[in-house]
Amino acid sequence: MLKNNKIKHNEKQITVDSLEVGKILKMRFYTDDGIVIDKAYESRLKYFVVIGQIINHGIVGAFLINSNINPKALIDYQFPLFVKDYPDILKYNSYLDCSDIFELDKVKIIKSGLEIGKLTEKDLQLVIETIVTSEVLSLKDKKKYGFNDKK
Repeated sequence: MLKNNKIKHNEKQITVDSLEVGKILKMRFYTDDGIVIDKAYESRLKYFVVIGQIINHGIVGAFLINSNINPKALIDYQFPLFVKDYPDILKYNSYLDCSDIFELDKVKIIKSGLEIGKLTEKDLQLVIETIVTSEVLSLKDKKKYGFNDKK
């Protein structure tokens, strides 16, 4: 669980169900997680969306939620998430970066993350369509997370 943070009404401990595709989680990330962190801080609290699991390897694939468009990513793969659709989660309109799958350790997520919500059904279907038709995600990664047979 996140240290020094009280659990809010919309947050709950991670369970097996928390790792379903479309669930929105939050966790502290460190530079060894592949996140750029301002030198003034040792970690960064990030929201992310589960896109799949590699069960035998204890790996969870996720897309990160950013408050601004990731300047290093392709604009077509920045999926908008609106406060009106996620009032208990987002403070401002944000973007789901669908250009890069972050592979996260399942044990770490269970130990230090919190479940904070789920994509709307409409957004989930659009994100899945984005993954399936993506020209930036490799076929290997799509297959690894179960999206090779969804066309």
